[in-house]
Amino acid sequence: MPVTGSACTLHSVAGLTMNSAYRIQDLFTLPGWLSLSRVGLAVCFPLVVSSPWLALSVVAAAAVSDMLDGYVARRLHQNTPMGAALDPVTDKIFASSVMLTLLCADRLSITGAVLMSARELGELPLLLWMLVHPRARHACAERLRANYLGKLTTALQFGALLGVLFGAASSGWWFAATAVVGSLAAGAYWLSCLSTLTGRQSVPIQPRARQHGSPETQGTKTNVAETVKPGR
Repeated sequence: MPVTGSACTLHSVAGLTMNSAYRIQDLFTLPGWLSLSRVGLAVCFPLVVSSPWLALSVVAAAAVSDMLDGYVARRLHQNTPMGAALDPVTDKIFASSVMLTLLCADRLSITGAVLMSARELGELPLLLWMLVHPRARHACAERLRANYLGKLTTALQFGALLGVLFGAASSGWWFAATAVVGSLAAGAYWLSCLSTLTGRQSVPIQPRARQHGSPETQGTKTNVAETVKPGR
């Protein structure tokens, strides 16, 4: 189940208002269409949830599109800020559809949903902090992108989802692993944001330039004048 953090979503929203490089036409590239396909898949999932294999096919298609959009963008040299913003937003739309559908169909317990959403829940305070503090939003918007722990969390969520769809007895281990790695991924986002914010706050102290005519300069001039005197 492709999922990215709440902070990534906020990065996308903040970037659209902060950076003029976010262009609407970049949505309609091949990588953009691949990302947008997950919105259609999010609509399809509730319609096929009663059939595990069809539901799995929809989830697999979303996972493939999640892998391909970045690969195609790099291969075609179509990496854009809009594409980087669109990817986590469509991920979250699809993930929300899957989670709500399984909850409403009594296929997933509230405890299971909490464990699978450990990353998103851990990032929620960061999201709220960035919403109410523009300085934090500006400092973190360019740093909060998907990381390796986030990708691993996505893979574990996919495994846990398979257990839910097919009633696997070992799905509890997938939930536990997803919760642990997801919490680490949320912590990584927090550290990235805080380190960026601290770096921007720290201003190096520059040595004060000596002014012309200062006592030190005058003393230097006097010493030089006394050393180099014309002979009588």
